[in-house]
Amino acid sequence: MNKTLLTLLLASSSVSPLFAQKPPSLSPGGSASGGGNDTIVRRDSQPDASAHGTDIPIIDPTNKTVEVQGRQYSLMDNHLGGQFEAFLATDTLSSEEAVTYRKVLREILDTVSPTRSGGPNLGKAYKLLEVASAYPGDGNLCESLANAIYSAQLTKNNIGSKQEFIAKLRREEKTLVRNMRVIEQKSEFSTAGGGNGGSKSSNTGSSKSGARTSSSSGRTGNIDYQVMQKRLVEITAIIKKTEVEGTIDLTQSKIQYQAMMVQLFMQRRFEHVIMSARFYNLIYQDGDVKMRLKRGSDTEKFFSEGIGVDPTVAGLDAAANEAIRKVKTLVSAFENNIQSDRLHAASERLVESFAIGEFVTTVQTIPAESKLKVLKYVQDANDLVKTLQAKDLERGEELNSRLSESASDYNASEARSYIAAKKTESESYARDAKLALFQMKRVTDTQERYNEEQRFKTAMFKATSAWPSNPDLNEINGMLDDIIGRGLEAEDMLLSARKDFDRYVDTQSWAAITNEENLPRFLAAFGVSKEEEDLERNSMLKKITGNKTSVIEALRKAESLDQNGQAAAAWETIDMKLKEFDDDIELSKASAIYSGRAAEFTQIISKAKQYEKKSSSSAQALTWYLKAQNIHPKSDYAANGIERILLNKFGTSADKIKSTDN
Repeated sequence: MNKTLLTLLLASSSVSPLFAQKPPSLSPGGSASGGGNDTIVRRDSQPDASAHGTDIPIIDPTNKTVEVQGRQYSLMDNHLGGQFEAFLATDTLSSEEAVTYRKVLREILDTVSPTRSGGPNLGKAYKLLEVASAYPGDGNLCESLANAIYSAQLTKNNIGSKQEFIAKLRREEKTLVRNMRVIEQKSEFSTAGGGNGGSKSSNTGSSKSGARTSSSSGRTGNIDYQVMQKRLVEITAIIKKTEVEGTIDLTQSKIQYQAMMVQLFMQRRFEHVIMSARFYNLIYQDGDVKMRLKRGSDTEKFFSEGIGVDPTVAGLDAAANEAIRKVKTLVSAFENNIQSDRLHAASERLVESFAIGEFVTTVQTIPAESKLKVLKYVQDANDLVKTLQAKDLERGEELNSRLSESASDYNASEARSYIAAKKTESESYARDAKLALFQMKRVTDTQERYNEEQRFKTAMFKATSAWPSNPDLNEINGMLDDIIGRGLEAEDMLLSARKDFDRYVDTQSWAAITNEENLPRFLAAFGVSKEEEDLERNSMLKKITGNKTSVIEALRKAESLDQNGQAAAAWETIDMKLKEFDDDIELSKASAIYSGRAAEFTQIISKAKQYEKKSSSSAQALTWYLKAQNIHPKSDYAANGIERILLNKFGTSADKIKSTDN
């Protein structure tokens, strides 16, 4: 049974401008004010790396692949299992707090919707972001969005102030030009009047030339005129500089906001993407919706090559809406399959919808009853895989039948054929082992007898490997009893087995005893001997075999837990097994590894035990056990410690206390 797995790539940068003291007051129309001089703005430095260069995965559930920029990857080859099984096992997403959170998100979307009666209300929606950010499952994304809106509004208001400043300069410029013209006109009028009615010059040409020279000289010599002329040049330079600086700030503000939008998209927070797009249109009302993406990046190619258009805010909005629509389609298919008990198809549709839209409301509101059906099916399927790997064919047949009964679309033929093939293989080698024993009784040549012994060992090993619980093996053991009882040269094999077994026991080489070469001959040798020392060896061998199997199972379980991010559970599994087998080297090594990975949990358990040792009803010990249980909810150490302290302190169990509270 394959596990459907997928790794989604996350964005590598974030845009989180922070503010202290008063936030900007947002009017329904989208304007913002700083709220007085006590507003302090603080912006974190932005990393060079950008979310704009991260791959966007496109999932094709029809052939169970993920396509990224023309390359396909199998859903089965990646890792999603731990998160998906946790999703199936939890019902916290339907809590009252979660329902309220989703209602707030819906209200925000409706408040900034362009089709809203009376128009979008940016101020109201901004306040609702703070309410939504209080929900732990939001991951403070609404707070980050609010900070981005705040930063964008500050930039926009700053640019508005510059525009007012430029308008003021232009008004001053017009006044200066008007005053300079008045000075020029006065100068020309004074020259044309000729003073106090003096006589006309006989040389008209000379008189006009002198008037022009006198007028120019009058303007040049006027101090007010010169100051105005200098100020006019300064105003022109200031206007150009202010216009350039305003354009740069606005562009940078858009880049930062768009980076946050892309990051939300990469994290599959599609509802937040739609919200941020609507906020963007309300903040930047200049019609510029082009995405500033790094040219040649995977995100830029996603739009330009995949969709065939230049990337825009509207395009990102549409992509998020399409993802939500796809998730709704998959969830609908999942529900239809659940109703018809097609659990195999239902599990595939559910993992596909979870991989695309883990945080979409449609996925998070799937009923717990439906998820538990899939969880039971997935767990039985995983158990079937492990059971068949261990060659426990009887248990495999039981699980295969259960899966076939629970899921109408489950194909039991593959597992049934595998079980039948292994049984046939084991029975065939068992017959070969019987034949080898029969020939050993007939031949007299030493070499021929040796050949038959080797044939017997090989057949027994293969029969046991294919089906360890094959009943024919008991019959063969009975035949070996007869052979040894009649004093055949199997005694040599017994002596060799005794020597090797005792040596391995003295050196605690448990792995050597249970390996594929030695275990069959030890079972054959000690299982047929009636001598007391061999009976003891046989009993010890069974114990060692059982212990080794138990140790291997514990190691595998711990490894699986650690891979799923449950290092504390892995350490506890190994530590509990180590108390049974304190001399096992493999367990000791594993304990050292997992104790380092779950250092916080082990330290808390240690402190709890120390306090409990001082007082069996210690409140401090109870506190530390509760902390440990918070890290690892299913911890036996924490649960047993809490139970002991409650019994010692109150004379009752935790379950009874909970029952009384209810």
